[in-house]
Amino acid sequence: MNAPARDVDLHLVEATELANAGRFDDAIALIERVRSAQPTIVRVIGVLGATLYRAGRLDEALGLLREAAAGAPRNELPSITLFHCLWDLDRHSEACDELVRFLRCSESERYRELLSDLGWEFDRDAGVLTEAEGERRPV
Repeated sequence: MNAPARDVDLHLVEATELANAGRFDDAIALIERVRSAQPTIVRVIGVLGATLYRAGRLDEALGLLREAAAGAPRNELPSITLFHCLWDLDRHSEACDELVRFLRCSESERYRELLSDLGWEFDRDAGVLTEAEGERRPV
């Protein structure tokens, strides 16, 4: 399956549709086939990680999401999915580190909404996350 970029995109759309229908195993198998042919495409790695996360396979998703976030540091989707994966694994400090890392280099409405929902603020100039209780966490 050494497919051109257009075919990769079509496979990722198909895999997303399978995942949206709750067919996670089929979606994961399809993405893994694409990845075996195109192992370095960050988009494929990110979609696989996000699909594993949605399937509840957090430990498997974590490394892939880290790889995708590192490979595309300004791409919001792998970053915010990595944040949620870490949070769900009760690794809150690491989740906050990812949030801060991303917001230092990019703007994100989704992260801003998340911060608001949590009652937190991020001071980009100071590199400080302020929690609802007023505790400042330098980064």
